[in-house]
Amino acid sequence: MSKLKRNLLAISLVLLNGGATAEKVQSQTAVDAVTSKELTAIAEAAVTSETEVKVTGDVDAALKKTPLAPQYEAAVQNKLTKNKDVRAFLVNRGEGYTGVNTKLQVQNVQVNGNTATVDATERTEYGLRDPEMIKENKKYEYNLPHRFTFTLQNGQWMLASDKVLQGPDAEPDP
Repeated sequence: MSKLKRNLLAISLVLLNGGATAEKVQSQTAVDAVTSKELTAIAEAAVTSETEVKVTGDVDAALKKTPLAPQYEAAVQNKLTKNKDVRAFLVNRGEGYTGVNTKLQVQNVQVNGNTATVDATERTEYGLRDPEMIKENKKYEYNLPHRFTFTLQNGQWMLASDKVLQGPDAEPDP
């Protein structure tokens, strides 16, 4: 066999192996995309419920807005209660929010066996109750980085924790 034929054969084998590897990675990515979408949906529903409680003060109503609540409620119960208290404090002062829009921008999703983490930035915008602020169409908005940790329980992803990474509610690493 000539040197040229051997090189072409070697290149063909590498390309064939590379093609098989690429196909395998694509199928894994499709599974990861589904998991990523599921984890993101749970995290976004959790944060949306938290911010909704600052507007309405109604924890039960915020949780009933999504069928995903059982997958995050236990992990964010303290935040829901805290946000209900924040709302009560603001209302006592004649302040508060008229509405809220919350979205997550995901930076990273990692799955390792039965645990997963999602690093994302919460982007929240509140309408303000103050008549002057309403008149001027002013809003209160912020971006807040989070690390969501999940565990797989009985085939279902459950939010274990929602750690705020920066800002006044940031939780220090142990």
